[in-house]
Amino acid sequence: MDALDYINNLENGQENVARITNKLFSVVDLPVTANMVYGTYMDRFSDGAIIQNPEGQVIYTSDGRYLGQIGSTYESLQPSDFFKTIVESVEGCNLEGYDLNKLKYREYKGGKIIQFDLELPEPILFKNKAGKMDEIRTSLSFKTGFAGIMKTMLEVNTFRTVCSNGMKAWVKAKALAFKHTTRQNAKAVLFCNEIVETTRQAQNLEDYMRALDSVEITNKQIDEYCRKLVGIRLDEDLTSQTCEVSTRRKNIFASLKEAMDVELPRTGRTAFGALQGATYYTNHLASGASEEYVQVAQGSKINTHAQKLSFELAGLN
Repeated sequence: MDALDYINNLENGQENVARITNKLFSVVDLPVTANMVYGTYMDRFSDGAIIQNPEGQVIYTSDGRYLGQIGSTYESLQPSDFFKTIVESVEGCNLEGYDLNKLKYREYKGGKIIQFDLELPEPILFKNKAGKMDEIRTSLSFKTGFAGIMKTMLEVNTFRTVCSNGMKAWVKAKALAFKHTTRQNAKAVLFCNEIVETTRQAQNLEDYMRALDSVEITNKQIDEYCRKLVGIRLDEDLTSQTCEVSTRRKNIFASLKEAMDVELPRTGRTAFGALQGATYYTNHLASGASEEYVQVAQGSKINTHAQKLSFELAGLN
């Protein structure tokens, strides 16, 4: 990259940072006071009643969205402070190829969870067992939640371009995860070391994906994989009239098998193909399939389980 490209990227990155900053809401922690209680339930108190001050707070966004209720010692981490720390950390790492212009902001569950994604410079590229090129983009994902719904964390996300399958990627350990406390929020936590470590883990994902792609599996293993993912016993006869598996679970199993029929021909009958079949289900076929579903809801849990099962197939756990 020449000097002019570097300057242009820097300017575009700062413009993007400014755009995201303008989108952020503030969080308001409002203590629940005795006066509020007395004013609302005045007719229930007799003369001389002692009103105890309840311990707790209600959490709202600055644009009026209710985020939840929490104890009196909780202090919300302001989105602007969190974002500023992310930007300063990325700049401080001085890692080649990081482009703040690719930083994206998302809100989930009505603002109860916010997420900042920074795409890593190099995608994962390899020819899969079916003989087709696979491209998987990886990104660092900084998340935080409010009113106790989620810790602050740094994870790796992947997005497989051939089928628009997104998922939270398996790494050996979370680089960052801490609870919200007054001490932690007041501390200017810089994520520089965590970014470097998580980037290294993300780069290792290509080795893991190639390893999964090298392990071919049978029809029986595919069936067992889907059963384990749904929670159906391996010896359960799903065609029997005495089968105790719920209709809902049977339908999920059938959708998973349908997803495998879509993915395996273009990916290969491998542990990697099984994983892509599972993520195709969560991204496209599951009830409620959406970006939020695969990032912070049930789809994220299913994908995490699917990765564990795929690694077991490949003997990588």
